[in-house]
Amino acid sequence: MQRSGPSSAVVDTLCTAGHIRKQHKIVDSKTREPLVCSTHRNLCSMFCESCSEAFCLSCLPHHGKHDYLAIEEKAKEVRVKVFEMMTKMEKTEKPARLQSEHISKKNATCQEEGEKLICLVEKEIEKAKNRIIKDLQENMDKLDNLSVRAKDNVIRIVDLQGDLRQLLGKSEGLAVQEFVKLKKKNESILKDSKELNYLDIENKRFSASEGPKGCFSDLTENFLSGLDLPKVVMKERQKVVPPEDQKCQTTGFSPG
Repeated sequence: MQRSGPSSAVVDTLCTAGHIRKQHKIVDSKTREPLVCSTHRNLCSMFCESCSEAFCLSCLPHHGKHDYLAIEEKAKEVRVKVFEMMTKMEKTEKPARLQSEHISKKNATCQEEGEKLICLVEKEIEKAKNRIIKDLQENMDKLDNLSVRAKDNVIRIVDLQGDLRQLLGKSEGLAVQEFVKLKKKNESILKDSKELNYLDIENKRFSASEGPKGCFSDLTENFLSGLDLPKVVMKERQKVVPPEDQKCQTTGFSPG
C-alpha cells in the first residue's frame, strides 16, 4: 500500500542525475550530502517500509506492491523517534553517572582494603611458618636426644647382663663384693628405662604405633587450629574500613 507518491520536490531532483553520474559532489541547501542509489546512481527519494530501505524512482517497479513513502516523510518520523530516544537517554544519564561514581568509589575502597589484607595474611603466614619451624626443630631435637638415650640404655643393659654372667663364675667373696656395685648399676638402668618409657608416653609423637608420618600430627593440628586467619582478617578489616563500607557491593544499586 502506497501512503504517498513522489512529491514535486522529488521530481525536481531528477535534474541532478547528470551531476551524480559525473561524480559531482551533491549537497542540499543545508550542505548535507544526500543518499544515492548504488544501482542507478540517482537520489534515493523514497523509503520502503516492507524492505526497510531507501530507493530511487528507478527502483520503484521492484517496490510497487510494498508499503512505501517519500523519504522526507520518513525522515520526519525518524527525527521524532530520535528526539524521544534522546529524552530517555538524558533521563538515564544522571542515574548512570551516579551509579558509576558509586561503583568506582566502592572499587577503590575494596582495592585499598584488599591490598592491606593481603599484606596482613602474608605476615600472619610468615609468623605461623616461623613458629611451626621452631616447634618442629625443638621436637626433632627432643626425639633425637631420646633416641640416643634409648640406644645407650640398651648398651648398658647388655653390659650388665655380661657382668652378671661373669659374677656367677666368681668366688663367693668376690661375688658378694661385686654384686653391690652391679645392684646399683641395675637400679640406675631400671630408673632410666622407666624415665624413657614415661617420656615416650608423655610425648605421643614418639610412639612407634604412629609411625614416621605421624610424628608431628598433633603439632600440625595445634598449628592449624591456632592459625585462625578469618578472625585475624576480620579484626584487621574493621580497622581499615568503616562498618557501613565493609561490603563491596557492585549490584543492586538504585541511585536516589
